[in-house]
Amino acid sequence: MIRIVWLLLFAFILSACSREQEPLEQMQEPLSVELPTEIESTLPVISVEELELPQAYKPTNKEIQAALRSAGFYTGKIDGDIGPMTKRAIEDFQAANDLAVDGVIGPKTWAILGQYLIGEQED
Repeated sequence: MIRIVWLLLFAFILSACSREQEPLEQMQEPLSVELPTEIESTLPVISVEELELPQAYKPTNKEIQAALRSAGFYTGKIDGDIGPMTKRAIEDFQAANDLAVDGVIGPKTWAILGQYLIGEQED
């Protein structure tokens, strides 16, 4: 008797494993929520333009130089002047970190470089 139960259980498991699964998109139904009219009429309407979205942090030139120095790519004075030496350090940092080498501190470069910003930022 126990053998028959085990055989039936084994057959059931095998048949469940061999069935083709539906894609997840077909299994999910769209979610819709209907609010009662008295609640819906009290909700404020906000346009996309009115939303206050956080802006990406834009580092100062001194912060860029200090982070480059901390990362070992810049040895010049931290004066806030992005000259040829700082530009070259930015490009070297980007190349070393598999970033687009354009000499510009954009969000992707700063996401990595900003981690090196420590300590005093002035000479």
